[in-house]
Amino acid sequence: MGKSKEKSASWLVTYSDMVTLLMSFFLVLWILSPGVTTITYDTIIDLFEEQTGLLEAANKSPQSNSETPTPERIVDYIEQTRAAWQELADVVKEANLTEQMDLEFQHPDKVLITLNDSLTFNSGSDVLLPLAELVLGSVANVIVAEKSFVEVQGHTDSVPIYSEKFNSNWHLGAARAVTVVQFLVNATEFPPEDFKASSYGEHKPVSTNSTAGGRLENRRVEIYIRKEWNMVERYVIEQMFEV
Repeated sequence: MGKSKEKSASWLVTYSDMVTLLMSFFLVLWILSPGVTTITYDTIIDLFEEQTGLLEAANKSPQSNSETPTPERIVDYIEQTRAAWQELADVVKEANLTEQMDLEFQHPDKVLITLNDSLTFNSGSDVLLPLAELVLGSVANVIVAEKSFVEVQGHTDSVPIYSEKFNSNWHLGAARAVTVVQFLVNATEFPPEDFKASSYGEHKPVSTNSTAGGRLENRRVEIYIRKEWNMVERYVIEQMFEV
């Protein structure tokens, strides 16, 4: 048989495999370098576990626009978000609720909201009080602006609970966290997978359990809210804020 004179493009398959292997090799070297932060490393690992293409994942942004992320745009977003949270904090102050609710910026794009037991639930109950629903509604109005990941933690004091509904303080803390999560899910209409409910029970106190005032501080609900960034945006934040 005579040899075909047509040019074959099958060599491109081998070439593309080689390029992919080289990219993976240098990516592993980069991950193992001392300058790579834990957050960046975890992001890379997540991308591989999800079997998502790197370029596709880098271009997938939670922001409403598809423009390339820039430091200016990210800083502008963070400033706007902080202004919205600060406005809520001002409302809480004007309503004389600062002893029942605290708002803390823990990270350029992470907020911790602590709700005191006297604001949220009656003793031994996982049913939200009317004032708590009003406050949580205001919280939902802020986080609805951008997609965020929300984790709610339930905390109690060390006094043993005697209830047919809850076997321990862990159960009570978990039930309260779930109640808050369900309220926020319904209020924001975010996908349920963007929320997490957990309980520490009595095992993560912020004050002493030997006084009534200390036990009141320990009975709380903590809401952690952070922005969901893509890999490129997160790297920019790390470099800008040295986190």
